[in-house]
Amino acid sequence: MLVAALALAPMGENDLFFHLALGQRILRTGVIPFRNLYSFTWPAHPDPDLAWGFQVLVAWLHGQGGFAAVVLLKTTLVTVAAALAYLTARRRGAGALEAAIAIVLAALCAEQRLVERPHLVTFVGIGALGWVLARVEGGRVRALWAVVPITFVWANMHAGVFLAPLVIGMRLFGALLDARLSRQPSRLPPGPTALALSGAAAATLATPAGPMLPSYLLWHTGLGATRNVEEFRPAEPWSDPWFFALGALVAAFTLASLARWRPCLREI
Repeated sequence: MLVAALALAPMGENDLFFHLALGQRILRTGVIPFRNLYSFTWPAHPDPDLAWGFQVLVAWLHGQGGFAAVVLLKTTLVTVAAALAYLTARRRGAGALEAAIAIVLAALCAEQRLVERPHLVTFVGIGALGWVLARVEGGRVRALWAVVPITFVWANMHAGVFLAPLVIGMRLFGALLDARLSRQPSRLPPGPTALALSGAAAATLATPAGPMLPSYLLWHTGLGATRNVEEFRPAEPWSDPWFFALGALVAAFTLASLARWRPCLREI
């Protein structure tokens, strides 16, 4: 309820109008322009438009219920992402109170980004993958079948889909390392999980933009040198206090975990 309250606020995101205009154009013409049409300096510049699905969804919702419908979509996506993260934590063994506190801290850290933009789908995608992998670790190997459709929908909504194979690969590596240290079978079956990882990697390219995702991501690495972009500025204690609070908790948890595994690490 707290996360929903944080998200359920009047619309205040300028970028939405760009996405809304593109979505309306795609609905009207049935064609993704793949050009930066709404740039007054270079409208012919190529644009892979990896968020076309989100743009169409927003345009349709706006046509049905105006900006209020778009705000409700934002609130729904944020709340679903938080719920998936909570369920994942609980399935992995966290207590109800501990999981709730972690979700609240994460939501406070992300409050600036709880806006009407395609990255909200990435929040849901990460939550969904965590939930699927937690079920697999609990013995529900068939849950891996959900990885490819989740990644496919995600890929057509936001470029953050590159996190799908990254999350799966890191979880698989961590599970194999845990198995090595504890001398117990891996919680994630290596073969099926590696297959799901390959499927997720392929699904990231299953969009109208095809193989343009890597070059689009690399383009972002130079943005900080040419313009002042909020997402790429360094974190500041006075502007981002919850980021540092959560970072301190993660660091403390990591140090405690390393202390626990120190004897096993020495053996390796």
